[in-house]
Amino acid sequence: MIRFFLTATVVVFGLAVAQQNWVESIINPTPESRAAVCKDVFERTTANTFQVSEIRTYLTQSGASQFQSILGSVLSVCRAAARRLDNIPSLSVLMSTSVLLWVSGSVRELRSARDWAAVFVLYGQDGSEIARVRFNPRSSSLGNTDDWKADCSGSSCRWVGRNLYYFSINAEFLEKLKEATSFGFLYTDASGVNTVKFTQQEYPNLK
Repeated sequence: MIRFFLTATVVVFGLAVAQQNWVESIINPTPESRAAVCKDVFERTTANTFQVSEIRTYLTQSGASQFQSILGSVLSVCRAAARRLDNIPSLSVLMSTSVLLWVSGSVRELRSARDWAAVFVLYGQDGSEIARVRFNPRSSSLGNTDDWKADCSGSSCRWVGRNLYYFSINAEFLEKLKEATSFGFLYTDASGVNTVKFTQQEYPNLK
């Protein structure tokens, strides 16, 4: 059940390049593609023709995790601005949107969920890891009671919910996008360390 989240709310900054590979198009889409998505959702939200279900186009579920691409984060930001009757977000705002990752689960004590961690990983042509970045603890939401609820329906009470991870990406990581052929996440939960990997062959419609 997961943002919104590598965007994870994943924070990815950087300049787009003229010729983008599949990974770059998802992790660091061009300014033009961000602006086009924003304009479309902003105008349709204002006209009350935008369907909330369209957000799912930019969400990908894998096991207990859910990934939201940069364009998904752009969509969310621009839709929220339109609903507040604000101006359409500037390009600088769109370029600061992030990959998000949500991880769902259940824990006996809420503090256990606050110890979970996640890293964003790039893989090269041979499938080996070429770069990784750890989630940003200041932006992320771990073990927040807004996202976790007590469930006492069984013989004992447990907390059920999800964590949200944001990732602050540096220039060195962005440079590695040119070499990357796939990407994914490593995250921990009550079961231990988990791996989620995204390839163009398995996820050809990923945006």
